[in-house]
Amino acid sequence: MPPSAAKRGVEETLQAAGATTGNGTALGIPSSLRDHEFIVKGTGTITSGVISIEEAATPDYTGTWSLISAVNGTDVTAGATKVVHVSSIFSAIRARISTNIGGGGSVNVTYKGN
Repeated sequence: MPPSAAKRGVEETLQAAGATTGNGTALGIPSSLRDHEFIVKGTGTITSGVISIEEAATPDYTGTWSLISAVNGTDVTAGATKVVHVSSIFSAIRARISTNIGGGGSVNVTYKGN
């Protein structure tokens, strides 16, 4: 199944609720979307971890993706939310938990482009 593509103003899940490790869903980004919002929400206690917002040339790229921004897991502990705003042109994005979420909590990452 090919990766999905973002639609203007529609929230897409990059890391499903309960995520503690691994690559998130890759999403193709149309060049018409120039303003991007990544919403990282924590659940429970988070004592460690890093969520990397990344880009690549295509959603199915298997090499090392390029870092857009990193969110410290402890910034979203106990239900907190961190929003990353970026204005740029991307071909593909994903949210990767580059350092496992520790402490028993988890994260959810969504994306919305305009």
